Amino acid sequence: MNQWPGQLVPCFTLADQSVTVPLLSVVLTVIGGVLLLGMALTYAMRRREPAPPRLSPADRRALEDLMADAEELTGRLAANLDAKAARLERLIAQADERLNRLEDRAAAESRPRPERRPGLTADDTDPLNRRVYDLADRGLPPVEIAKQLSQQVGQVELILNLRRG
Repeated sequence: MNQWPGQLVPCFTLADQSVTVPLLSVVLTVIGGVLLLGMALTYAMRRREPAPPRLSPADRRALEDLMADAEELTGRLAANLDAKAARLERLIAQADERLNRLEDRAAAESRPRPERRPGLTADDTDPLNRRVYDLADRGLPPVEIAKQLSQQVGQVELILNLRRG
């Protein structure tokens, strides 16, 4: 019995049935599996981290000095930032205090003040001043008061301004 590479060859038997597979397919499948396994192993070995390069003692010392300088600089920067943060907190507290004082002053100034009416003085005893005050208290403008009292408008305004001031 001559068999050619494409012929079917019984390979194994299942439950009294013979399964036939081309011989070439079996050989190629085995070779492919071996190749895949080799590639996977090669890839896994290359993925490993390479060993760190060996440093000369001088390079190692320079690297250590550089790291020490970096740590010292980091410490100084952190201390500087802490000092500035503390200063900012103090300034904010001072600003809040000043703002509260300004708000208190503004509230005190916005309250209505009782109108001060000066008591009787030497000027209040003058009959002209009394009549000017009476007419102004009734709501007349200085021009009308001057006409009614036959006085100059400037004199009436002066009397009223002296009363206010």
